[in-house]
Amino acid sequence: MGFDTTKWFKQQYFSEAGVILESELVKALNQAIPDNTGYKEFAQAVATILKDEYGSHNFDPFMEVLHAELGINESVNEIKDDYYPDSPESLSAATAKAKEILNKHKESIKSIANKYEGQANKSMEMQKELNALVDADLEGLLFKQYVSDKVKGTLGKALFRYYASKNPELAKMMK
Repeated sequence: MGFDTTKWFKQQYFSEAGVILESELVKALNQAIPDNTGYKEFAQAVATILKDEYGSHNFDPFMEVLHAELGINESVNEIKDDYYPDSPESLSAATAKAKEILNKHKESIKSIANKYEGQANKSMEMQKELNALVDADLEGLLFKQYVSDKVKGTLGKALFRYYASKNPELAKMMK
């Protein structure tokens, strides 16, 4: 077998990114990624996993770590000028929009929560359903990501309180 340039480039990428190849996670990822995977497909796969498995509230922290590991000095917040509302009025409007979205979908949210109650193994399905419900109202919205994070953060807390009200063991965790 000849020299595998694709594998060498992949290892070189990890090395230059400051990743220790001896890490179990890095080894597992490196073995799982097909040799003919280009950087675009790799980035798309990482983006899909981040969206589907970790949620949008983790985008900024993930990018901060990635930028630090790659030696990129600019902050994610410097890149995303429009993430945070830039004035008290904008912040107020974005917060009001988040509340409006939650109120609009109150009954649907309860229905989805009831549908998945007691099915911890289906939490990702529930999250995807809730995200689809909320995301439909975000198109073309100013400070879209901020509003989305606000809605989904509030929704997560509300769902925890809702389930805790029905489960004494979970309610103990809230004290």
